[in-house]
Amino acid sequence: MPENNSCLVLPLANQLGSHCDMGGLATILNQINLPKIGVGLGYQGEFNQESKAIPEGNWRFVKSILNNKPSPTKPNLALRGQKTFDVINEYGFNDGIVVTGCPSIMLNENMRLGEQI
Repeated sequence: MPENNSCLVLPLANQLGSHCDMGGLATILNQINLPKIGVGLGYQGEFNQESKAIPEGNWRFVKSILNNKPSPTKPNLALRGQKTFDVINEYGFNDGIVVTGCPSIMLNENMRLGEQI
């Protein structure tokens, strides 16, 4: 970790899918010499859609985050759900990922919000 304990925290959304290519952002991230934490990455696509349809730039984006962990023993990419975990794991990126759920559920104090909605 840098001396000043800085790190880059990336608020993410459903950006893992065939609908977008994060390659440009991956190029920028690779130029930033700070540890990185991604929060809320989700897979967007049909449940039975092959993950091969995901552009290569998205995998460079994921790799850029995972290769720059603040801690060698703790995850640094929080995922929205199990399907996202499965898709990323299918590509061999299994070190540094953890399912935490959608970050929006952490905005309300009501622990039963999803159930009520």
